[in-house]
Formats: sequence, structure tokens, C-alpha cells
Amino acid sequence: MSISNSINVFVGSLIASLVGAFLLILEDFAGRYNYGYYVQSWGWIGLNLETPLAVVLIGLVAGLLFYCAYVSLQGLRLKGQVDKRMIRFGLIASFAAFAIVVVGAVAFVAAMLIDEPSEWWFGAGFYGGLLGSGLTGLLFFLQQKSMSTAEARSNP
Repeated sequence: MSISNSINVFVGSLIASLVGAFLLILEDFAGRYNYGYYVQSWGWIGLNLETPLAVVLIGLVAGLLFYCAYVSLQGLRLKGQVDKRMIRFGLIASFAAFAIVVVGAVAFVAAMLIDEPSEWWFGAGFYGGLLGSGLTGLLFFLQQKSMSTAEARSNP
């Protein structure tokens, strides 16, 4: 992969990881609304003190995405000539963030199927975390694959 293509991959991964991290921090992950004749209740999963486990997990995913942004910045700073090991760690971090978001979504859906609220939804934090980590992981994978291919061509 040429240097300009490598830089494009790092710009894409930087944008995806930062947007995903900021959406997770600033927006809700998911929410529910239950209304009846006498009682109305609502709730959401996000960065609030009522859900400390969600705060830890959202903070962990945002931290992993910020690390991916750091890897992308290093790739841009070094004009695409970043260490292959650093890209591998970024790839692992993005896939770990993706897995945490998916497991959180499955747990939320299971809780909503048991509780049966009137309405439930995934918020912008979920979509930001899912798409940001998934796209960042895909771009790091493509960068790592192109580096391996270029290395194989140079060492016959």
C-alpha cells in the first residue's frame, strides 16, 4: 500500500474512533420507556451514577477507542510507517471494544425482552461504539494486511 493510501486509512480510523468514543461519552447507549394507565417510567443506559457498571464499561470502550485514535495519530505523524506491533494492538483494542458493545447490546435486549417495556431503543452511543470500533478494526486490519503483503514482497 502506498504512503498516501496508508495515510488515508489512518485518517479514516482516526475519525471513526474519535466519533465513536465521543458518541459513547456524550449520548445514551440505550433507553426504555414504559407507560401505563397509572404509572409511567423510563430509564437509560449512559454515563450516569445510577448505572455504575455501565459507566465502567462505557469508559472502557471509550478508552479503547481513544487508544485506537492514538495509534492512528502515530501513523499520521510517522507518515504511515508505524510499527506493525502497534497496529496489531490497535486492532485488538478495536475488536475488544466491538465485542463489549455487542455483549452490552445483547444483555440490554435480553433485559428488555424479560421486562417487556412499552418502548425501547438503542441510542447514538450504541451506534457510535458499534460503527466506530467496527470500522476502526476493519481499517487497522486492512493496514496490517497491506504491511504484511509489502513485507512479503520485499523479502522473497
